[in-house]
Amino acid sequence: MILLKNATYIDRKTLEFKSVNILVEEGINGNITFVEDSNVQGVETLDCKGKLVTKAFAVGHHHVYSALARGMPSPKKNPTNFNEILQYIWWTLDKALDKEILEASALSTAIDCAKAGSTFVIDHHASPNFIEGSLDIIANAFDKVGVSHLLCYEITDRDGQERAEKGLCETENYLKTNQGLIGLHASFTVGDKTMKKASDLMKKYNSGIHIHVAEDKFDQKHSVENYGKRVVERLNDFGVLDSSKTILGHCLYINENERNIIKNSKAFIVQNTESNLNNNVGNFNSKALGRNIILGTDGMHSDMIRSAQAAFFVGQG
Repeated sequence: MILLKNATYIDRKTLEFKSVNILVEEGINGNITFVEDSNVQGVETLDCKGKLVTKAFAVGHHHVYSALARGMPSPKKNPTNFNEILQYIWWTLDKALDKEILEASALSTAIDCAKAGSTFVIDHHASPNFIEGSLDIIANAFDKVGVSHLLCYEITDRDGQERAEKGLCETENYLKTNQGLIGLHASFTVGDKTMKKASDLMKKYNSGIHIHVAEDKFDQKHSVENYGKRVVERLNDFGVLDSSKTILGHCLYINENERNIIKNSKAFIVQNTESNLNNNVGNFNSKALGRNIILGTDGMHSDMIRSAQAAFFVGQG
């Protein structure tokens, strides 16, 4: 057990500040209790004078695969739009990942999360040249650090049918013995055949889809030109929004009808403010979307206080 003495506790419901001693029991089912005595014997004691203590945080949308991106070589071409950012940076990086780099990336992410008080992470992973077993490596790394997780592999047709099938296979193998989601990159890189298979997996394992939605205008343009409908309409037609476990990342360029579809669905939206700014794709608007909105970092970092602060400041504009 650990005793946090002389702590200033922030009640997340009332936002009240309380001066307390907190006794923390070890393990998943361990209790957290307030105690009068600040000199409990036989426990590890941390003096938290001048420190704030509150409930842990959750990262609604993360990318382990980009953890070691800082300091990577410059892209061969300076990107001028979001598609080129994907092509010359992220789709180059994810193809370079192997077992060793992935494990290091996962450990680095988990440690950063723990340091930031983020004890639950919803991750969206991609490593096209190392798919089989990738989710177990991430899970083991997070378990080693002690960070809970909800993982998925990014299924996409952008690297060919064989890799799309490998992504589906990795997903199903993981879901057989673990809690997880079915990852899809985005509507513009997932054809109807793969989308149907992913939707079927979602229903088979009572799971949800984790997908980037209308992060850039091109996603909508591609959907209308190729499928005759907008992105959210397409996902809804495949039953993706029927699950309360479905997570829609970004949702920047959605119209009124799409907002109504989402509001009347069970799905959650993740706002990734700093990533939107970094990629210069636009700002999130929560108008008419209901209450199912959570915050993510999109792989930028693991600090949810920082993420909330960014969302607040941008929302003042």
